[in-house]
Amino acid sequence: MKMIGKNMGFLIVLMSLFCGCEVLDQSENKETMQSDYFSEEISVKRPMASKEINAIPLSQNQKSLAKGYNEFAMDLLDSFYVSEDKNSSFVISPLSIYMDLAMAANGTSGKAREEILKAFKLDEEISQLNTFCRTVIEGLPAVDLSSTVRMANALIVDSYYPVKKSFQKEMEDVFYGVAESLPFKEWDLVTSRINNWVNDCTEGLIPTILDRYEEAPFAYLLNATYFKADMVYPFDPELTADRDFHSPEGDISIPFMAGDFEIRYESNEVYSAISLPLGNSKFCLSVYLPQAERDIAEVITRMKESSGFSSETKDVVVVMPKFETRSSLEALPVLKKMGISYIFDPCDFQNMLEYSLPLMIGSVQHKASICVNEKGVVAAAVTSSGIWGSSTLDRPTYYFTADHPFVYLIQERSSDVVLFSGVFTGK
Repeated sequence: MKMIGKNMGFLIVLMSLFCGCEVLDQSENKETMQSDYFSEEISVKRPMASKEINAIPLSQNQKSLAKGYNEFAMDLLDSFYVSEDKNSSFVISPLSIYMDLAMAANGTSGKAREEILKAFKLDEEISQLNTFCRTVIEGLPAVDLSSTVRMANALIVDSYYPVKKSFQKEMEDVFYGVAESLPFKEWDLVTSRINNWVNDCTEGLIPTILDRYEEAPFAYLLNATYFKADMVYPFDPELTADRDFHSPEGDISIPFMAGDFEIRYESNEVYSAISLPLGNSKFCLSVYLPQAERDIAEVITRMKESSGFSSETKDVVVVMPKFETRSSLEALPVLKKMGISYIFDPCDFQNMLEYSLPLMIGSVQHKASICVNEKGVVAAAVTSSGIWGSSTLDRPTYYFTADHPFVYLIQERSSDVVLFSGVFTGK
Protein backbone atom coordinates (compact mmCIF):
# COMPACT_ATOMS: atom_id res chain seq x y z
CA MET A 1 0.00 0.00 0.00
CA LYS A 2 1.47 3.32 -0.95
CA MET A 3 1.69 6.20 1.51
CA ILE A 4 1.83 9.96 1.25
CA GLY A 5 4.60 11.87 3.03
CA LYS A 6 4.80 12.15 6.78
CA ASN A 7 3.65 15.75 6.88
CA MET A 8 0.42 14.72 5.26
CA GLY A 9 -0.18 11.80 7.63
CA PHE A 10 -3.64 11.64 9.09
CA LEU A 11 -5.09 9.11 11.50
CA ILE A 12 -8.68 8.56 12.52
CA VAL A 13 -9.39 6.29 15.41
CA LEU A 14 -12.95 5.02 15.89
CA MET A 15 -14.04 2.94 18.84
CA SER A 16 -17.29 1.09 19.58
CA LEU A 17 -18.06 -0.93 22.59
CA PHE A 18 -20.93 -2.63 24.25
CA CYS A 19 -21.22 -3.63 27.89
CA GLY A 20 -23.72 -1.63 30.09
CA CYS A 21 -26.85 0.43 29.63
CA GLU A 22 -27.93 4.03 29.99
CA VAL A 23 -30.93 5.63 28.32
CA LEU A 24 -32.02 8.59 26.33
CA ASP A 25 -34.66 11.27 26.50
CA GLN A 26 -35.28 12.26 22.89
CA SER A 27 -36.79 15.56 23.95
CA GLU A 28 -33.75 16.52 26.00
CA ASN A 29 -31.65 19.38 24.70
CA LYS A 30 -28.33 18.00 23.41
CA GLU A 31 -26.49 21.05 24.75
CA THR A 32 -27.15 19.79 28.31
CA MET A 33 -25.99 16.23 27.61
CA GLN A 34 -22.55 16.57 29.15
CA SER A 35 -21.23 13.53 31.01
CA ASP A 36 -19.72 14.07 34.44
CA TYR A 37 -17.25 11.25 33.81
CA PHE A 38 -14.39 13.58 32.95
CA SER A 39 -12.76 16.48 34.73
CA GLU A 40 -10.32 18.38 32.55
CA GLU A 41 -10.48 15.48 30.10
CA ILE A 42 -12.05 14.97 26.69
CA SER A 43 -15.72 15.80 27.16
CA VAL A 44 -18.47 13.29 26.47
CA LYS A 45 -21.85 13.85 24.88
CA ARG A 46 -24.33 11.06 24.53
CA PRO A 47 -28.10 10.65 24.30
CA MET A 48 -29.73 9.96 27.64
CA ALA A 49 -33.18 8.49 28.24
CA SER A 50 -35.49 9.30 31.12
CA LYS A 51 -38.26 7.02 29.89
CA GLU A 52 -38.37 3.74 28.05
CA ILE A 53 -39.60 3.41 24.47
CA ASN A 54 -41.27 0.31 23.02
CA ALA A 55 -39.13 0.14 19.89
CA ILE A 56 -36.54 2.11 17.97
CA PRO A 57 -38.69 4.49 15.87
CA LEU A 58 -37.60 3.51 12.36
CA SER A 59 -39.41 4.93 9.37
CA GLN A 60 -40.09 2.66 6.38
CA ASN A 61 -36.96 4.03 4.73
CA GLN A 62 -34.92 3.42 7.87
CA LYS A 63 -36.22 -0.14 8.12
CA SER A 64 -34.73 -0.65 4.68
CA LEU A 65 -31.45 0.79 5.91
CA ALA A 66 -31.58 -1.50 8.97
CA LYS A 67 -32.02 -4.48 6.65
CA GLY A 68 -29.03 -3.27 4.63
CA TYR A 69 -27.01 -2.82 7.80
CA ASN A 70 -27.72 -6.39 8.91
CA GLU A 71 -26.69 -7.68 5.48
CA PHE A 72 -23.45 -5.73 5.90
CA ALA A 73 -23.07 -7.21 9.41
CA MET A 74 -23.47 -10.78 8.13
CA ASP A 75 -21.10 -10.13 5.21
CA LEU A 76 -18.58 -8.84 7.73
CA LEU A 77 -18.97 -11.91 9.97
CA ASP A 78 -18.58 -14.18 6.95
CA SER A 79 -15.51 -12.32 5.68
CA PHE A 80 -13.79 -12.33 9.06
CA TYR A 81 -14.47 -16.04 9.49
CA VAL A 82 -12.92 -16.77 6.10
CA SER A 83 -9.86 -14.61 6.84
CA GLU A 84 -9.19 -15.77 10.42
CA ASP A 85 -7.80 -18.98 11.93
CA LYS A 86 -10.69 -21.47 11.78
CA ASN A 87 -9.48 -23.07 15.01
CA SER A 88 -9.71 -19.88 17.06
CA SER A 89 -12.66 -18.00 18.53
CA PHE A 90 -13.20 -14.37 17.60
CA VAL A 91 -15.68 -11.58 18.27
CA ILE A 92 -16.43 -8.41 16.30
CA SER A 93 -18.80 -5.48 16.52
CA PRO A 94 -20.24 -4.77 13.06
CA LEU A 95 -21.91 -1.72 14.59
CA SER A 96 -18.52 -0.31 15.58
CA ILE A 97 -17.10 -0.76 12.10
CA TYR A 98 -20.30 0.61 10.53
CA MET A 99 -20.17 3.80 12.61
CA ASP A 100 -16.44 4.08 11.83
CA LEU A 101 -17.09 4.01 8.09
CA ALA A 102 -20.18 6.22 8.37
CA MET A 103 -18.14 8.99 9.97
CA ALA A 104 -15.37 8.51 7.42
CA ALA A 105 -17.96 8.73 4.62
CA ASN A 106 -19.04 12.11 5.96
CA GLY A 107 -15.46 13.30 5.73
CA THR A 108 -14.92 12.34 2.11
CA SER A 109 -16.86 12.34 -1.17
CA GLY A 110 -16.94 10.85 -4.68
CA LYS A 111 -16.00 7.21 -5.26
CA ALA A 112 -14.68 6.77 -1.71
CA ARG A 113 -18.09 7.67 -0.28
CA GLU A 114 -20.02 5.77 -2.95
CA GLU A 115 -18.21 2.51 -2.18
CA ILE A 116 -18.98 2.79 1.53
CA LEU A 117 -22.67 3.43 0.84
CA LYS A 118 -22.74 0.49 -1.57
CA ALA A 119 -21.22 -1.80 1.07
CA PHE A 120 -23.99 -0.59 3.39
CA LYS A 121 -26.54 -1.66 0.71
CA LEU A 122 -27.55 1.98 0.53
CA ASP A 123 -28.54 3.86 -2.63
CA GLU A 124 -29.76 6.94 -0.78
CA GLU A 125 -27.90 10.18 -0.13
CA ILE A 126 -25.62 10.31 2.88
CA SER A 127 -28.27 12.35 4.69
CA GLN A 128 -30.35 9.14 4.85
CA LEU A 129 -27.41 7.29 6.38
CA ASN A 130 -26.91 10.06 8.92
CA THR A 131 -30.57 10.02 9.94
CA PHE A 132 -30.39 6.26 10.40
CA CYS A 133 -27.19 6.48 12.48
CA ARG A 134 -28.68 9.15 14.73
CA THR A 135 -31.87 7.12 15.21
CA VAL A 136 -29.87 4.04 16.21
CA ILE A 137 -27.58 6.01 18.53
CA GLU A 138 -30.61 7.54 20.25
CA GLY A 139 -32.78 4.43 20.20
CA LEU A 140 -30.49 1.71 21.52
CA PRO A 141 -30.15 3.23 25.02
CA ALA A 142 -33.88 3.97 25.23
CA VAL A 143 -35.45 0.60 24.46
CA ASP A 144 -34.28 -1.01 27.70
CA LEU A 145 -33.74 0.95 30.91
CA SER A 146 -32.85 -2.25 32.77
CA SER A 147 -29.74 -2.65 30.65
CA THR A 148 -26.93 -0.19 29.93
CA VAL A 149 -26.05 1.19 26.52
CA ARG A 150 -23.58 4.05 26.33
CA MET A 151 -22.32 5.63 23.14
CA ALA A 152 -19.90 8.54 22.77
CA ASN A 153 -17.99 10.20 19.92
CA ALA A 154 -15.14 12.69 19.74
CA LEU A 155 -12.94 14.26 17.10
CA ILE A 156 -9.47 15.14 18.39
CA VAL A 157 -7.45 17.31 16.01
CA ASP A 158 -3.94 18.74 16.04
CA SER A 159 -4.30 22.41 16.90
CA TYR A 160 -2.58 23.30 13.62
CA TYR A 161 -5.38 21.85 11.45
CA PRO A 162 -8.82 23.51 11.68
CA VAL A 163 -11.93 21.34 11.41
CA LYS A 164 -14.60 22.38 8.94
CA LYS A 165 -17.60 23.81 10.76
CA SER A 166 -19.92 21.72 8.59
CA PHE A 167 -18.20 18.49 9.67
CA GLN A 168 -18.17 19.59 13.30
CA LYS A 169 -21.92 20.20 13.05
CA GLU A 170 -22.43 16.69 11.62
CA MET A 171 -20.42 15.26 14.48
CA GLU A 172 -22.61 17.08 16.99
CA ASP A 173 -26.00 16.65 15.31
CA VAL A 174 -25.64 13.12 13.93
CA PHE A 175 -23.10 11.32 16.13
CA TYR A 176 -23.49 13.31 19.38
CA GLY A 177 -19.80 14.04 19.05
CA VAL A 178 -17.49 16.73 20.36
CA ALA A 179 -14.50 18.28 18.61
CA GLU A 180 -11.38 19.33 20.51
CA SER A 181 -7.96 20.64 19.48
CA LEU A 182 -4.77 19.48 21.15
CA PRO A 183 -1.09 20.28 20.55
CA PHE A 184 0.02 17.02 18.96
CA LYS A 185 3.67 17.95 19.46
CA GLU A 186 2.95 17.09 23.12
CA TRP A 187 2.36 13.45 22.21
CA ASP A 188 2.30 12.14 25.79
CA LEU A 189 -0.58 14.50 26.57
CA VAL A 190 -2.53 13.41 23.49
CA THR A 191 -1.96 9.72 24.22
CA SER A 192 -2.91 10.08 27.88
CA ARG A 193 -6.13 12.01 27.21
CA ILE A 194 -7.34 9.71 24.42
CA ASN A 195 -6.50 6.51 26.28
CA ASN A 196 -8.17 7.81 29.45
CA TRP A 197 -11.28 8.61 27.41
CA VAL A 198 -11.28 5.12 25.90
CA ASN A 199 -10.72 3.43 29.26
CA ASP A 200 -13.49 5.39 30.97
CA CYS A 201 -16.02 5.02 28.14
CA THR A 202 -15.49 1.25 28.02
CA GLU A 203 -15.43 0.67 31.78
CA GLY A 204 -11.83 -0.49 31.46
CA LEU A 205 -12.60 -3.27 28.97
CA ILE A 206 -10.45 -1.53 26.36
CA PRO A 207 -7.80 0.31 28.39
CA THR A 208 -5.89 1.85 25.47
CA ILE A 209 -6.14 2.51 21.76
CA LEU A 210 -2.86 4.41 21.31
CA ASP A 211 -0.14 1.99 22.32
CA ARG A 212 2.75 3.55 20.44
CA TYR A 213 3.86 6.75 18.75
CA GLU A 214 2.12 7.33 15.42
CA GLU A 215 4.05 9.11 12.68
CA ALA A 216 2.58 12.49 11.80
CA PRO A 217 -1.04 12.03 12.88
CA PHE A 218 -3.13 15.13 13.04
CA ALA A 219 -6.58 13.88 14.00
CA TYR A 220 -8.40 11.07 15.78
CA LEU A 221 -12.08 10.34 15.38
CA LEU A 222 -13.33 8.34 18.34
CA ASN A 223 -16.51 6.34 18.87
CA ALA A 224 -17.11 4.34 22.04
CA THR A 225 -20.11 2.13 22.73
CA TYR A 226 -20.64 0.18 25.94
CA PHE A 227 -23.23 -2.57 26.53
CA LYS A 228 -24.23 -4.67 29.52
CA ALA A 229 -27.38 -6.72 30.09
CA ASP A 230 -28.54 -9.44 32.46
CA MET A 231 -30.18 -12.66 31.33
CA VAL A 232 -33.97 -12.63 31.66
CA TYR A 233 -33.62 -16.29 32.64
CA PRO A 234 -30.25 -16.55 34.38
CA PHE A 235 -28.47 -19.87 34.60
CA ASP A 236 -28.12 -21.40 38.05
CA PRO A 237 -24.39 -21.28 38.96
CA GLU A 238 -24.88 -24.47 41.00
CA LEU A 239 -25.53 -26.32 37.74
CA THR A 240 -22.36 -25.07 36.06
CA ALA A 241 -19.85 -27.87 35.64
CA ASP A 242 -16.89 -28.81 33.48
CA ARG A 243 -17.53 -31.02 30.49
CA ASP A 244 -15.95 -31.73 27.12
CA PHE A 245 -16.17 -29.22 24.30
CA HIS A 246 -15.36 -30.69 20.88
CA SER A 247 -13.00 -28.06 19.50
CA PRO A 248 -11.35 -28.30 16.06
CA GLU A 249 -8.11 -29.29 17.79
CA GLY A 250 -9.63 -31.98 20.00
CA ASP A 251 -11.74 -32.24 23.13
CA ILE A 252 -11.11 -29.73 25.91
CA SER A 253 -12.73 -29.47 29.35
CA ILE A 254 -14.42 -26.10 30.01
CA PRO A 255 -17.26 -24.83 32.28
CA PHE A 256 -20.77 -25.37 30.89
CA MET A 257 -23.92 -23.64 32.12
CA ALA A 258 -27.25 -25.50 32.13
CA GLY A 259 -30.91 -24.54 32.40
CA ASP A 260 -34.46 -25.34 31.28
CA PHE A 261 -36.12 -22.30 29.66
CA GLU A 262 -39.15 -21.30 27.62
CA ILE A 263 -37.43 -19.45 24.79
CA ARG A 264 -37.45 -19.03 21.03
CA TYR A 265 -35.97 -22.04 19.26
CA GLU A 266 -35.63 -23.11 15.65
CA SER A 267 -34.02 -26.01 13.85
CA ASN A 268 -33.32 -26.85 10.22
CA GLU A 269 -31.01 -29.13 8.27
CA VAL A 270 -28.03 -26.78 8.80
CA TYR A 271 -28.31 -25.62 12.42
CA SER A 272 -30.37 -25.49 15.57
CA ALA A 273 -30.62 -22.10 17.30
CA ILE A 274 -31.83 -20.47 20.47
CA SER A 275 -32.53 -16.87 21.41
CA LEU A 276 -31.82 -15.95 25.04
CA PRO A 277 -33.61 -12.70 26.02
CA LEU A 278 -31.56 -10.03 27.79
CA GLY A 279 -32.60 -7.11 29.98
CA ASN A 280 -36.29 -6.40 29.42
CA SER A 281 -36.24 -8.76 26.40
CA LYS A 282 -35.50 -5.97 23.91
CA PHE A 283 -32.00 -7.40 23.46
CA CYS A 284 -31.10 -11.03 22.94
CA LEU A 285 -28.18 -13.42 22.64
CA SER A 286 -28.77 -15.85 19.78
CA VAL A 287 -26.66 -18.99 19.41
CA TYR A 288 -26.49 -20.96 16.14
CA LEU A 289 -25.17 -24.52 16.51
CA PRO A 290 -24.21 -26.54 13.41
CA GLN A 291 -25.99 -29.86 12.93
CA ALA A 292 -23.89 -33.02 12.62
CA GLU A 293 -21.69 -32.98 9.52
CA ARG A 294 -22.30 -29.24 9.03
CA ASP A 295 -19.75 -26.49 9.60
CA ILE A 296 -19.62 -22.82 10.60
CA ALA A 297 -19.36 -21.59 7.00
CA GLU A 298 -22.63 -23.35 6.11
CA VAL A 299 -24.29 -21.91 9.21
CA ILE A 300 -23.33 -18.33 8.31
CA THR A 301 -24.56 -18.83 4.73
CA ARG A 302 -27.92 -20.12 6.00
CA MET A 303 -28.14 -17.29 8.56
CA LYS A 304 -27.90 -14.81 5.68
CA GLU A 305 -30.94 -16.44 4.09
CA SER A 306 -32.94 -16.71 7.32
CA SER A 307 -35.80 -14.35 8.14
CA GLY A 308 -35.06 -14.74 11.85
CA PHE A 309 -36.80 -16.46 14.71
CA SER A 310 -40.56 -16.86 14.89
CA SER A 311 -42.31 -15.41 17.94
CA GLU A 312 -43.28 -18.90 19.16
CA THR A 313 -41.45 -20.15 22.23
CA LYS A 314 -40.59 -23.73 23.15
CA ASP A 315 -39.32 -25.55 26.19
CA VAL A 316 -35.59 -25.95 25.70
CA VAL A 317 -32.96 -27.56 27.89
CA VAL A 318 -29.90 -25.41 27.22
CA VAL A 319 -26.34 -26.55 27.89
CA MET A 320 -23.69 -24.12 26.69
CA PRO A 321 -20.26 -22.83 27.68
CA LYS A 322 -19.67 -19.79 29.80
CA PHE A 323 -16.97 -18.03 27.84
CA GLU A 324 -14.87 -14.96 27.36
CA THR A 325 -13.30 -13.99 24.04
CA ARG A 326 -10.99 -11.13 23.12
CA SER A 327 -9.98 -10.32 19.55
CA SER A 328 -7.55 -7.95 17.89
CA LEU A 329 -8.13 -7.95 14.13
CA GLU A 330 -7.05 -6.02 11.06
CA ALA A 331 -10.23 -5.17 9.16
CA LEU A 332 -8.77 -3.40 6.13
CA PRO A 333 -8.20 -6.54 3.99
CA VAL A 334 -11.69 -7.76 4.88
CA LEU A 335 -13.28 -4.46 3.86
CA LYS A 336 -11.35 -4.47 0.60
CA LYS A 337 -12.75 -7.91 -0.22
CA MET A 338 -16.21 -6.50 0.48
CA GLY A 339 -15.75 -3.89 -2.25
CA ILE A 340 -14.41 -0.86 -0.38
CA SER A 341 -11.13 0.24 -1.98
CA TYR A 342 -11.06 3.94 -2.93
CA ILE A 343 -10.87 5.12 0.65
CA PHE A 344 -7.73 2.97 1.14
CA ASP A 345 -5.96 4.82 -1.69
CA PRO A 346 -5.25 8.57 -1.77
CA CYS A 347 -8.56 10.42 -1.91
CA ASP A 348 -9.95 13.74 -0.72
CA PHE A 349 -11.14 14.23 2.86
CA GLN A 350 -12.05 17.84 2.08
CA ASN A 351 -15.36 17.57 3.97
CA MET A 352 -13.53 17.03 7.26
CA LEU A 353 -10.74 19.60 7.39
CA GLU A 354 -10.18 23.06 6.00
CA TYR A 355 -7.05 21.78 4.27
CA SER A 356 -7.66 19.78 1.09
CA LEU A 357 -5.08 16.96 1.07
CA PRO A 358 -4.87 13.57 -0.67
CA LEU A 359 -5.41 11.24 2.28
CA MET A 360 -6.25 7.59 2.76
CA ILE A 361 -7.17 5.08 5.43
CA GLY A 362 -4.06 3.01 5.94
CA SER A 363 -5.25 0.61 8.65
CA VAL A 364 -8.48 -0.46 10.34
CA GLN A 365 -7.65 -2.09 13.66
CA HIS A 366 -10.56 -3.72 15.46
CA LYS A 367 -10.46 -4.84 19.10
CA ALA A 368 -13.42 -6.58 20.72
CA SER A 369 -14.26 -8.43 23.92
CA ILE A 370 -17.24 -10.47 25.11
CA CYS A 371 -18.00 -12.28 28.36
CA VAL A 372 -21.03 -14.60 28.68
CA ASN A 373 -21.77 -16.09 32.11
CA GLU A 374 -24.70 -17.29 34.21
CA LYS A 375 -25.90 -13.75 34.93
CA GLY A 376 -25.61 -12.01 31.58
CA VAL A 377 -23.49 -10.56 28.80
CA VAL A 378 -20.77 -7.91 28.70
CA ALA A 379 -19.21 -6.94 25.37
CA ALA A 380 -16.95 -4.23 24.02
CA ALA A 381 -15.28 -3.23 20.77
CA VAL A 382 -12.89 -0.62 19.42
CA THR A 383 -12.29 0.27 15.78
CA SER A 384 -9.23 2.31 14.87
CA SER A 385 -9.06 3.62 11.30
CA GLY A 386 -5.75 5.24 10.48
CA ILE A 387 -5.98 7.92 7.81
CA TRP A 388 -2.70 9.00 6.32
CA GLY A 389 -1.44 11.32 3.57
CA SER A 390 -0.61 9.07 0.70
CA SER A 391 -46.34 -23.08 30.08
CA THR A 392 -46.14 -25.99 28.45
CA LEU A 393 -46.25 -29.44 30.06
CA ASP A 394 -48.10 -30.80 27.03
CA ARG A 395 -45.52 -29.39 24.66
CA PRO A 396 -42.38 -31.28 23.56
CA THR A 397 -39.08 -30.42 25.19
CA TYR A 398 -36.15 -29.54 22.94
CA TYR A 399 -32.50 -30.02 23.76
CA PHE A 400 -29.72 -27.65 22.81
CA THR A 401 -26.21 -28.70 23.81
CA ALA A 402 -23.59 -26.36 22.40
CA ASP A 403 -20.63 -28.71 22.79
CA HIS A 404 -18.95 -27.87 19.48
CA PRO A 405 -18.11 -24.61 17.63
CA PHE A 406 -21.02 -22.22 17.20
CA VAL A 407 -21.94 -18.76 15.92
CA TYR A 408 -23.60 -16.09 18.08
CA LEU A 409 -25.21 -12.66 17.66
CA ILE A 410 -26.30 -9.92 20.07
CA GLN A 411 -29.25 -8.01 18.61
CA GLU A 412 -31.84 -5.37 19.45
CA ARG A 413 -35.16 -7.00 18.63
CA SER A 414 -37.32 -4.11 17.41
CA SER A 415 -34.82 -3.17 14.68
CA ASP A 416 -32.92 -6.49 14.46
CA VAL A 417 -29.72 -4.40 14.53
CA VAL A 418 -26.75 -6.66 15.26
CA LEU A 419 -24.48 -5.19 17.93
CA PHE A 420 -21.97 -8.03 18.20
CA SER A 421 -21.31 -11.30 16.42
CA GLY A 422 -18.73 -14.02 16.69
CA VAL A 423 -17.67 -17.64 16.55
CA PHE A 424 -16.78 -19.73 19.61
CA THR A 425 -14.50 -22.70 18.98
CA GLY A 426 -13.41 -23.40 22.53
CA LYS A 427 -10.00 -21.89 21.90
